[in-house]
Amino acid sequence: MIEPTLPLDLPVLDPQPRAVFTHGGEGADHGGATHRVVAERVAALLGLPFGGPCEDGTGAASSYLVPRAPLCGPLAALRYGIGGEHDLLGSWVHEAWMATKAIVHPLASAEAMAPAGWPHLLAGEALPLTLRGVTAFCAADALTAGRALLRTGPVRLKPAGADGGRAQIVARDAAALEAGIASLCVAGALADIVVVEEDLEDVTTYSVGQVRLPGRAISYWGTQSLTPDNRGGQAYGGSSLFVVQGGFDALLARSMPAECREAVERAVAFDRLADRHLAGLIASRRNYDVACGNGPDGNRRIGVLEQSWRVGGATPAEIAALEAFADRPGLSAVRARCVEIHGPSPFVPEGATVYYRGDDPEMGPLTKYACVDETIEG
Repeated sequence: MIEPTLPLDLPVLDPQPRAVFTHGGEGADHGGATHRVVAERVAALLGLPFGGPCEDGTGAASSYLVPRAPLCGPLAALRYGIGGEHDLLGSWVHEAWMATKAIVHPLASAEAMAPAGWPHLLAGEALPLTLRGVTAFCAADALTAGRALLRTGPVRLKPAGADGGRAQIVARDAAALEAGIASLCVAGALADIVVVEEDLEDVTTYSVGQVRLPGRAISYWGTQSLTPDNRGGQAYGGSSLFVVQGGFDALLARSMPAECREAVERAVAFDRLADRHLAGLIASRRNYDVACGNGPDGNRRIGVLEQSWRVGGATPAEIAALEAFADRPGLSAVRARCVEIHGPSPFVPEGATVYYRGDDPEMGPLTKYACVDETIEG
């Protein structure tokens, strides 16, 4: 329950008819364009007008918000009228670090640096659900954790606030570990919270998630793909989802491969821990990446990597599924996918929704679309 004190300088908002707004910046880049299309299609699903961007809270008291990042703190909840998950597609957390990779792992030691309110019980109870790893709030703790993990194999350094695998470093020896941590520092201090985690090979990344709009809920499992980018590297190429109507119990009632079921069960268990230990968490969009791969000893490992409680890469596929269920309520499941292709404009399947097609200022030529590949009757 959110019970913040009203700041004296908070503007009084006039009542407005309910509408859907974006928050967090719209732009010409693919992220801003995609976010706007998501919000427009959410407005259509809810039968509400689309009001465009809402950055200062004006008119937000009666809005349904689609923020690009989790909203943080009591002031944001008051300014944007967030009282529960029925008010936004995304999340609200009390502290910004609660919505990052940081909560997935415990600290290096009882003496390690941590913010006030750090959920020790969450990190401890999540140990059976995750890979071996540590969350570090300072360079010294990151070095301590990394040196311990290096005894059994390569170590992956992950800025807790970065998404899409950005800025991650794999260290295979002590020198590389020290250099990697130094590269993540500014003036000797970590520029972001860092997750220090065992590195796997031959990895399959499962996506497990749930979206709850007012009056609707879907849950899903799926897999992610990589695609060549315009610089010769690898980038996120999209997600293929198996989606059912209802909550995680409805998803777990379906048949699925054994490894996939284990991924779903771990993600659902982590989701329940987050609700239990993060006071006031509001999240209507919940997505968990679960990795399954080989450790240095050749044994298969599986664990929750991170959570995403905001509009994310798989959201266009989620929207495609929600639209299919809205058009045909009797469907029991659908297979939906979102695709990102770098390079010259590719063929787009008939009936697909194009979220972006253009020359992104940073990534170059890019096309993003979503579609439903299969519908399954009840």
